[in-house]
Amino acid sequence: MGTLASTESVSDLRELADPEFFVRWADVRNRLALTRTGSIERAEAKRRYEDVAAEYQRRVETRR
Repeated sequence: MGTLASTESVSDLRELADPEFFVRWADVRNRLALTRTGSIERAEAKRRYEDVAAEYQRRVETRR
């Protein structure tokens, strides 16, 4: 699995099974951690991370 593509939407994240979702989240988290602060790539990586984190929160709330 690759990182969250810029064309991939939040609704695409919802279609992933939990194992695939967690692999995607790890990829995005690692990309954010390894991207230089202040770069254009960092802003995109942060936006992707926020999308994945929001999907995680949605999954947790629906299981309560």
